[in-house]
Amino acid sequence: MDKNLDEIKRMLAELERRRASSQAQPQAQQSPPPSSASQPQEAAPARLFEALEEYWTKRFVDNSNLPGLIAGILADVPVLMIGPPGTAKTMQAMELSRVLGVDFIFSQLNPFLTPESLFGILNPAALAQGRVEIITEGYATQQKPFVWLIDEVSRAGPAVAALLLSAINERRIRYYGVEFQIRAVAIIGTSNFMPEE
Repeated sequence: MDKNLDEIKRMLAELERRRASSQAQPQAQQSPPPSSASQPQEAAPARLFEALEEYWTKRFVDNSNLPGLIAGILADVPVLMIGPPGTAKTMQAMELSRVLGVDFIFSQLNPFLTPESLFGILNPAALAQGRVEIITEGYATQQKPFVWLIDEVSRAGPAVAALLLSAINERRIRYYGVEFQIRAVAIIGTSNFMPEE
């Protein structure tokens, strides 16, 4: 029987709540030294990893990407998965979005890709009325949480490279004069080979 997904989601939500709470505390406040009572909470990432590992092993032959995926979520940093085609990189990212209960956004890069393919298109009806309105649903600028898979990440062309770097590193972009926060709970880049540059 699989580890209960509700329990995994509860642990992830608790970790996110604790991270948000610690970021909201004023810098002047110092946390009290850890006590024996706080040790079970500190072990939450380990428990989460064990639960996800059991769940993952039953779905994927190779779960070697799992530690990196979890570390990326907990540390709020992007993750790069490298492997030949057919090694379930995309499926693992899709499964991660399902486990987290968030949207999945897939972006396949190529040298000719335009920013609109990643960050949204102008609403023609609003444009006809002289307003700038960007359709963001299903794009990296949407304001609902999502897992963002950027396939062939090393193939970004110059038209999108600067915006993409801002979106990945700063989790915000200025697009058509509008400031957007990138609400990705996980950003996963994939490549079939190790990029040379």
